[in-house]
Amino acid sequence: MNLLIFNFFSIIFISLKLVSASGYQCQGPIKLTPPEDLNKIVYWPSIWNDSMPPVQFATQQNCEWQITVPTGLFATAVFYRDAPTSIGISVEFPNGYSEGLDNNDHYPFIFTSPMFKVKLYKSAKQGQFSFKVTWSKYPDAPINHICLMKGGNPVAQSPNSSITVFTAETNVSFLAFSLKNASHYPLLRQSAIYDGDSTSGNFLGNLYAAMMQGKAVISTGRNLAINTFGLYNLFNYTLYMAQDHSNDQNVLKYEGKNCPSDYKCRVTLNALSGRAVIVTSGNQPEFITGIDNFPDNSTLKIYEGVISTNTLVTTLTKANYQYRLPMELKNTIHQYVLDDKLLDIELSRDVNNGYVTGNPISSASTATIPTSATSAAVTAFSSSSGVSSVSTTSSKFSMTTTNTDLTTIFGLETTTKSSPTRFVILVILFSNFIIFLQENQFML
Repeated sequence: MNLLIFNFFSIIFISLKLVSASGYQCQGPIKLTPPEDLNKIVYWPSIWNDSMPPVQFATQQNCEWQITVPTGLFATAVFYRDAPTSIGISVEFPNGYSEGLDNNDHYPFIFTSPMFKVKLYKSAKQGQFSFKVTWSKYPDAPINHICLMKGGNPVAQSPNSSITVFTAETNVSFLAFSLKNASHYPLLRQSAIYDGDSTSGNFLGNLYAAMMQGKAVISTGRNLAINTFGLYNLFNYTLYMAQDHSNDQNVLKYEGKNCPSDYKCRVTLNALSGRAVIVTSGNQPEFITGIDNFPDNSTLKIYEGVISTNTLVTTLTKANYQYRLPMELKNTIHQYVLDDKLLDIELSRDVNNGYVTGNPISSASTATIPTSATSAAVTAFSSSSGVSSVSTTSSKFSMTTTNTDLTTIFGLETTTKSSPTRFVILVILFSNFIIFLQENQFML
C-alpha cells in the first residue's frame, strides 16, 4: 500500500516536472466530455486548478480542444491565458463564430450544444494557458412568449429570469444593445440566442457577438429564443430588441445603443455603404442636443417605434437641423435612420442638457419660439384680434402644429386654428423670419 502511494505521487511529481520544463503537448484534437457528476469541474491540464497560475505550453504546436455539450446541457468555461499577444488563442462557438482570448480575461463564457472548440496556434514563443469547464442542466425557468407583427412596434427588453420566445409573422429580427459601461462588455457572453422556440434550437450567438456584428440576428424560421441566465442581477436596462423581419427596411447597419445615464454621449451613424440605423430605448425622455457637420444631400429621419410613415417624428437635413435642435423624444423606442454618409449625433437623457446656447427644447409636436423675438408682435395684435390666451410673460411661447411648407423653413408644424389665432401665429412666424434674415446679414 505504501509503495502504491509512493508510486502515485512519483508520477504526479514527474508530470509536473515535465510540464514545467518544456511545456505541455496538446496537438490533439483533445476531446473533453462532461463527467457523470456534473458538480465536478474539468480542468486542463488535469494536474492544474484555478488556485494555481496557468501552465506553460510547448512551442511550435497547433492545438485543438473539442468540448462536447450534450443536448439539455450548457457549458460554462473560464480561460486563464498569460502569453505574448503574438500568440493566437481562440474559442469557436457552435455556430462557427470565433473570438480571441485575452490575457487576464477571467469572465465566463457560456456554450450550448453540440460542441465548442479551443484553438492554440503555432508559435515560436512560449506562454501559459489553462482553462476549466463545468456542465449544467438548464434550470426550470418560465417561458415568456411575445408575438411580433408586420408593421408592429419592436419589443425592447432588459434581461430577466425568463426564457423569452419571440414569434414573428415572417422571421424574427433580433438586435443587441451596447452597455452603458464598455468595460462590462465581456459579461454579455453569459447569454445565448437560439434559432427556434426553445433552448434546444441551434445556437445563433450571444449578446456580445450580436452587438459587435453591428446588424440584426435573423432567425431561419418564425421563432427565436433568448436566455440571459443571471444578467438580470447585473443590468436593469434594455439589452435587446426584437421585431418582425419585414420591418427592417433592408438596413445595412443596425445598432442598439445605451448612453451613460444622465450624461451626453455621441453616437455615429455610418451610412457610407447603405442605410444605417441606430436604436435607443428607455423610460425617460431622450434629448437630441447637437449634430456635428451635417453632410450635404443626406437625410436623417427619426421614428418613435417601428420605422413607418405613421411613426415618423421629424426629417432633418443640413438646411433645417439647426432650427430644430435641441429636440425631445418621449416614446420608449427611437430609431435614427441615415440614408447616406456619416453623421455624429449628441444625445442625453438629462433635461438640463437639453438647453444648448440658451435655446429651449423643442419636440415633434411642440415648436418653441423665444418670447424676446415675439412678445412685441403678440402684444401689438392680441387686443385687436380678440385673443386673450397668448402669454407674453413666459420665457417661451409654444404652439401645437402639424406639417405644412413652413416646416422646411422654421422646423415647425401647423394645425388648424381659429382665424384670430392663425393671424397671431403668422405674425409670430413673420417676425422670427425677419430676425433670422437680420442675424444672418441678408439684405431686405
